[in-house]
Amino acid sequence: MLGHSDHAEAEAQQAYATELGKPWHQAIPNGDAALSAASGAAERARTRTGEHLMAMRLEQLRDQSRPKPVQNAPWSRRLFELAARPLHGESSEATV
Repeated sequence: MLGHSDHAEAEAQQAYATELGKPWHQAIPNGDAALSAASGAAERARTRTGEHLMAMRLEQLRDQSRPKPVQNAPWSRRLFELAARPLHGESSEATV
């Protein structure tokens, strides 16, 4: 599926044209050897591009599944909240 995406097809067309443009295919650019080599280069480019797109997508999914780091509150606020709590064994009633 990713091997047939627009990006993969563009890479395949470029690889096909590059292979046909090589000097050893210039004598008979429409010969069987040239067309076969160009088709093979295009297929390899599609495969490489599909694998690259899959790796990128997997990395995005891994990033989404990682828990976000928790931003801790500053100590000045946390200490105030902790100081307001009763200690273990203390009641919340004031003694006189």
